Amino acid sequence: MNSESRNLLYFTSNGIAPVLADQILDAGWNLKLAHDVDSARNIINKDSPRVAIAHFNDCAIDQPAESLFHNMDRVEWVALLPSVCMSMNHVKQVVSESFYDFHTLPTEPERLIATLGHAYGMATMKRDVFSLSSQLLPGENEMVGTSPQMLELFRNIRKSAGVDAPVLIVGESGTGKELAALALHERSARKNMPFVAVNCGSLPSGLIQSELFGHEKGAFTGAHQRKIGRIEAAAGGTIFLDEIGDLPLELQVNLLRFLQEKTIERVGGTEKIHVDVRVLAATHVNLELAVAEGRFREDLYYRLNVLKIKAPALRERQGDIDVLAKYFFDKFIHEKRRNVKVFHQLRCK
Repeated sequence: MNSESRNLLYFTSNGIAPVLADQILDAGWNLKLAHDVDSARNIINKDSPRVAIAHFNDCAIDQPAESLFHNMDRVEWVALLPSVCMSMNHVKQVVSESFYDFHTLPTEPERLIATLGHAYGMATMKRDVFSLSSQLLPGENEMVGTSPQMLELFRNIRKSAGVDAPVLIVGESGTGKELAALALHERSARKNMPFVAVNCGSLPSGLIQSELFGHEKGAFTGAHQRKIGRIEAAAGGTIFLDEIGDLPLELQVNLLRFLQEKTIERVGGTEKIHVDVRVLAATHVNLELAVAEGRFREDLYYRLNVLKIKAPALRERQGDIDVLAKYFFDKFIHEKRRNVKVFHQLRCK
């Protein structure tokens, strides 16, 4: 096992006994100490430990700590706590719901180290099963990966899908922001209703308002009949506004009004039309910088940025390259029915 994959988070307010620390280090673990919830979360996000110890000196488990145990589902937690705590209903509930195992104090180092090994094996097995069979959410199609960054993306999609609020998806061009938006839609209560994608950067500036909000017959030259806009076409479902940072300032006002009032007016019309639709937006530009430079409305930015999801670039998750190569090899060999069974990897230094 490499040293990176054997990181161990030790979460405690009072530190770790030197003898126990030495035995854990001798067993091949990289020990990462955290004395509060924020530092524990930072270690999990930075070092990606698969196993973590939560050492309690009393039976008090506050809400921030409980949330940490419950939401960090990519970590197998092991609890160390006084034996009297296991007679308390709240503690039993937290441990049974969020922990792989528990040990009562005082600690038996050899038994604890064996448990850590088993927890690591379970975490690895779950990760392998997830990567091979369930890393593709419905609608994600080619969102493939087993890296911590991609597992975090999948987890955030699952968490955000059930919340009927705007989501801002950020990431560089080509990172799969529209696939993430489609996955959000297909895991939401709106999944049986339309999903309408609009690339704000590819529409001519003179047509964007008509494309988004529609127009009435005779609204302008060439408007020979009423046209339903993209937002109205997505009624009951989801509208995905890609490259939202390219939306002209004058149209940002109209979009903001829609987000506030849930009504639109077609170009050339006077009727306010109520539209029930969830708005997802994506951008590869820094919207905070665009706001500071006056290129994007601050009030619109905060309306869109209720929930945020980041689509990571491949260079941030290089461990996925082999997984991607195998995925596309298997896919295209099946599609083209070529008599090729394996491919060879050449590592260039």
